[in-house]
Amino acid sequence: DRALAAARDIGESGAIRVAMSSILLAPWTADTIDHQLAIAHELLERAGEEGDLEWHTGALDRLLYGLLLVGELDDARIVARRLAEHTERLGQPLFGVLSLQARALLATGEGRFAEAESLADRANALSTFLSGTDAEGTYGVQIFSLRREQGRLEEARPLVEAVARLGQEGSTWRPALAVLYAELGRLDDAGRELRRLMVDDLRAVPRDALYVGSLSYLADAAVAVGDSEAAAVLYRALSPYRHLVVQVGNHLAAYGAADRYLGELSALCGRVRDAESHFEAALRLDERARMPVW
Repeated sequence: DRALAAARDIGESGAIRVAMSSILLAPWTADTIDHQLAIAHELLERAGEEGDLEWHTGALDRLLYGLLLVGELDDARIVARRLAEHTERLGQPLFGVLSLQARALLATGEGRFAEAESLADRANALSTFLSGTDAEGTYGVQIFSLRREQGRLEEARPLVEAVARLGQEGSTWRPALAVLYAELGRLDDAGRELRRLMVDDLRAVPRDALYVGSLSYLADAAVAVGDSEAAAVLYRALSPYRHLVVQVGNHLAAYGAADRYLGELSALCGRVRDAESHFEAALRLDERARMPVW
């Protein structure tokens, strides 16, 4: 924000755009999201006025991220179509990957699973042109999310188990392993993974772009095994995201209202009124979004 103020003072367009981009690449939270959405709209307008297709496309990507987060899916669908059109004109693989991932996310939430998998496959193939990215990891998140909605987690189990055991590199996948075991009915295994990850206030769960998704996995696992102590910890960790959508990474996956998870955790802890309030908020958001899978 200080950089943006300084850039505005000197009136240098390039500096203003870079400062705005930095604001949009910082973590989006309930406290900052209104400010960041306003900046995304301003950057989009500025880039359009200046005729800069690359910056305009980047602004669309960031605006789409924010709209998904607040559950404004009708607007997000419009922006996703514009992003796809701009990406086609621009021809940069990075934006091509992001656009395909966003379209796969929307298709998954709308229940168009075959189309979502095809889009994810295309994004994965295009990502081979990018350096410094974890293409297999991002594709893995998308396929895991799809298989979970399809009721086909058993197919994903061997791979998730293998990746989760890769020490620090696999730490991001351990929450997914916990919910995978829970949904396959292997509650003892799920409870073991959950206890491992709950130590020292979730110290083993990386605070990365997948963090909120990991919390949602652990919330479902805690409810499945009936661990109220874990539920209390997870409730505190997820509370800052109430009234927002659980979005994993940048357009990799989205699981609907965070309030649904807060509701199930409240119910497990015996706080019935809180649970009811959270579930009502989740229903309002998810129904407005018109994402039946959510």
